[in-house]
Amino acid sequence: VMTSSDEESSQGATNDMKRLTAKLSSKDEKEVVDAYDEIWDICADEGEAGGETTGNPQNHHQNRLSFVAQGGIHKTVLALKRHGHSLDVQLFGLSALNDSIEANPVFAKAVVEMGGILSIIHTMEEFPKHSDVHENVHSLFLNLAHNLDHSAEFMKKHTQKWITLNLMVLNALRDDEIVKSVGDVLWILSSDIKGRSRILAAGGFDAISKVMVDESLDYRDEYVALMLRIVQDRVHDADINGESPF
Repeated sequence: VMTSSDEESSQGATNDMKRLTAKLSSKDEKEVVDAYDEIWDICADEGEAGGETTGNPQNHHQNRLSFVAQGGIHKTVLALKRHGHSLDVQLFGLSALNDSIEANPVFAKAVVEMGGILSIIHTMEEFPKHSDVHENVHSLFLNLAHNLDHSAEFMKKHTQKWITLNLMVLNALRDDEIVKSVGDVLWILSSDIKGRSRILAAGGFDAISKVMVDESLDYRDEYVALMLRIVQDRVHDADINGESPF
């Protein structure tokens, strides 16, 4: 049961979040960073670097939901675009998208529909070697990969960007967890000829080859199977007309 003081504090938190998310639309980079800083304090899990160690975890979760309810995902994607050269905005923005999906996995769809895939691609292009960017992309990518329904209608118009992001992440962050998740995604997307040709067109041959020869990775055999699946149309064509598939 909520007491009247609970209701007041919950209303206060909502007003706070409304005020802070509104600031994300600012053209002033510092104002956006300061707003994210405050949002981080009220949304971060206990013990996370920079997160408040006071307060109760239940509130942190409610605040994340409130962030999404106030249009935080859309405003974040726009802020990432507007402040593409600002490392701070990119790091905070990627974290905010990640926290939103962690608050409720259904928001993975919203991140994609609002243009989040392109945002991550642009961040990686802008800061290709930055370890903090890699760390944030790592979490966000895995949350997307695990929570998106690849057969859903809304994914169709995002498939090419999603393939591009999968291959970028595979090339940049090649650890077992990423290799497994990207492999799962590419396997699903290579089930028809259109998907296979899209993966090849996006540079899939090279990216998959690199995994196949990397002896430090667990999934080399699976990637050999993935490669055979992706090039099957070329091999098939070659059989018919006697030409080399490559």
